[in-house]
Amino acid sequence: MLALEGHWAGTPTEGIAHGSRSAALLEHLPDQRWWLGMTHFYLALNHILRGDFERALAESARAEDVGKDIGDPRLQTYAGFAVGWVKSSVAITMPP
Repeated sequence: MLALEGHWAGTPTEGIAHGSRSAALLEHLPDQRWWLGMTHFYLALNHILRGDFERALAESARAEDVGKDIGDPRLQTYAGFAVGWVKSSVAITMPP
């Protein structure tokens, strides 16, 4: 939840710190895979806010992998949303 708060509160550095800790704690809890996927999704969003698009794409891929692993199309869709945000942000910031 603190990674989510970092995104919405405009404090992505804090969101990344909390999200990284969350991912480390959840990584080894098989019954908490959905929360792990959401953690990676919110890490991706926080990285987007910081302009670190490569790390955002890496976290999006992790969220998608978890979504595929547990058969949750929502996680896969959230990951795709983050990838789309990255790609549109890059397209806007890069000259043609």
